[in-house]
Formats: sequence, structure tokens, C-alpha cells
Amino acid sequence: MISTFLIPSINRPSLDAAIKSLHAQNNSNWNALIVFDGFYCSHHEEKIASVHCIPKIGFGNRAGGVRNCGLSVLSSGNSPIPIGRHIAFLDDDDQIGPYYNALIEEHSDYDIIIFRMISLNGTVRPKLDCTPSYIPRQTECGISFAVRSELLLEKQFRFTPSYNEDFILLNALIESGASHIIPDGCHYLSSHD
Repeated sequence: MISTFLIPSINRPSLDAAIKSLHAQNNSNWNALIVFDGFYCSHHEEKIASVHCIPKIGFGNRAGGVRNCGLSVLSSGNSPIPIGRHIAFLDDDDQIGPYYNALIEEHSDYDIIIFRMISLNGTVRPKLDCTPSYIPRQTECGISFAVRSELLLEKQFRFTPSYNEDFILLNALIESGASHIIPDGCHYLSSHD
């Protein structure tokens, strides 16, 4: 079972580390769509292609200020990559731990898998002592979750542009009745405090 990682990017130098964290997965059943956020030119693809395994990575471009381009590209029928059972989100300045994708597969019966995130200052959100069925509050949520593909694409859930867009999407999904779990441990490294 494959997972699809959606990576919005403004072509930061840290994109390379984000992609390397995907290649370091102990479960290699993944692919990725990198969506360049208005800073696209063909040499971005060429640079990534020269370093990384391209059959696993597709490219998109958020031209003209279109929101949700990654989800739009995946749902358009013109996706440059096959769409996995779950879609996970990875910022181009963050990294995932080596068991992230294995945990998606292990918990694939759930609509949403929420991953704890550790920031540069050591703060873990949600806290390590919360239950697997805990619903994160707005201050405890980052972009670290995976969602069953058909839930996002067929029901057309989308990000609402704001500082808290991750929480707003996650909350809407849970309120719609989507099942969720928070696996043990911390598997997402944020580049922010």
C-alpha cells in the first residue's frame, strides 16, 4: 500500500533534507508531489532529479496564486504520480522520522493519522501523554498528519487559507466523522520553535 506525500515548496535549501527524510523511510511504499509555490522554473526539477529517485517524485506548480494546488493536481485526473491510500503533508523546511510511513500503513484502517511534532526548542505537540484518540487543540497542531485520499479528494476537503489552516482542515475532517489516531512517539521534526 502506497502513501502519497504532498510537499508545498518555495524552493528553500531545506527541501533537500525533507526529500532525504522520505528516502530514509524504513517502508519505501511512498511517492511524493512537490508543488512549487510561485517560484517554479525547470531547473528546480533538474536539480532534484540529479540527486533523488525521480520515479517516486512528481512536480506541480501553484501558478497564479491558486490555493490547494497540490490537492487540485491530485484530484484533477492529471496527477503526475499515482495517488496512494493516504495523503500526508510535509513542509519543505521540515523532516519526518524513519517510521512515519510505516505508521501510516500500520494504522491504515483510520481515516486520519496524526503525528506528534517536535519543534526546535523541544516542544512536542500534541503532548506525549495524550491518548491515541485525543483531538488536538488549535495550539497543538501542525501539518503533521496523513488523511485517507478519498476523504480529501472525493469529498473535496480543502485548506482554508490562514495561519491555522492545518487545524481548520483537521477539525473539519474530524467533525465530519472521520476516524483518527495518534501513534506513540514523535515522528515529525519542525524547523520552527
